[in-house]
Amino acid sequence: MVRGLSWLLCRCPRAMVSVVAWCCGWLLYHVLRLRRRVARENIARALPELTPRARSQLLRRHYAHLGWTLVDTLRLPRLEVEAARELLGPALERLEGLRVGRGVIVLVGHLGCWDRLACAAALAGLPLSVVTRKIKQGGVNRLWQRLRGRCGVKLLPAHGCALALRRRLRAGELVALAIDQHQPGGLPTSFFGRPALTTAGPARLAQDSGAAVVLASLVRSGEGYRLMLDRIEPGGNANEMTQRFNDRFEAHVRAYPEQWFWVHRRWKCSISMVSFG
Repeated sequence: MVRGLSWLLCRCPRAMVSVVAWCCGWLLYHVLRLRRRVARENIARALPELTPRARSQLLRRHYAHLGWTLVDTLRLPRLEVEAARELLGPALERLEGLRVGRGVIVLVGHLGCWDRLACAAALAGLPLSVVTRKIKQGGVNRLWQRLRGRCGVKLLPAHGCALALRRRLRAGELVALAIDQHQPGGLPTSFFGRPALTTAGPARLAQDSGAAVVLASLVRSGEGYRLMLDRIEPGGNANEMTQRFNDRFEAHVRAYPEQWFWVHRRWKCSISMVSFG
């Protein structure tokens, strides 16, 4: 059924796509109520400066964005090489220059249109590997991986890929790792002023490989997209680097708060559970 919906959306006019996206967002918010309590609590804790009305408005905009994200992902087969190169703009040449001889670690989060970003980079000719986890629903997972694979994105499992990552960086390739999910046993950091356990993998990979590090987010802006690409200089220990990654990603989220994945349980730890020593 999902494959059929993808096929149909790729052939729909823009106006119809907008209607379908709006309907998806409405269903997620009003009918399925997908983790609505989690999202509401996350917004209240991360953005206490907002009034209750502003938080409610942000919550609704977030679910509208989730509807668009679903539709945007299902329409990835429409993405072509020239459109991908145009989407990346000057960042394409910049990444080509950075990757020569050492590779690039691309830090990403669940902000905006992350799958479109990966597919655009691969279609534009950048050798890209993405560290990924499986979606529990088998059919949805197979379609999701197929959509990215047809664009040339190489997928690596989240566990046991350290050696493959180092080899690909030495070959001058790009490797993308998510930094915005709760990581049991991860490094104690702060995100939106709250304690959060964050993966140490990107920082340690940067230390071991000497690769360049960038933070990339592709967000919806008006009728199109905007790519935010920040170079982050490595330095300090793994904890310091990881906190720096969090701070820069937080700035991206604050610029487009409705487009972050608020339904994820990012803050599963309390101050008493972590030590910032």
